[in-house]
Amino acid sequence: MALSLGVQKGSKIRVGASLLEVMSVSYGVPLAAQILVDEQTFQITEAQSTEIIPGVFVSYGVNPRRVDVSPACRLAFQAPRSVEITRL
Repeated sequence: MALSLGVQKGSKIRVGASLLEVMSVSYGVPLAAQILVDEQTFQITEAQSTEIIPGVFVSYGVNPRRVDVSPACRLAFQAPRSVEITRL
């Protein structure tokens, strides 16, 4: 089961020993977020999961119930249970 966290530009998340920061979010086509993980930039989309650190995959989505009000970007993490994921 994936862990899904709502984020916005500037959100920071500790993933194991790494720091993830949301640099930008796009609600257009395609839905995407640009994140920075340990000085490496990733473009995260809803089309596929991206491995950001060994064994940890992230994908992007929005909360469909909030799109008309204020789109809520969500990052879905697939990681081993041994990897601690913490919102900062």
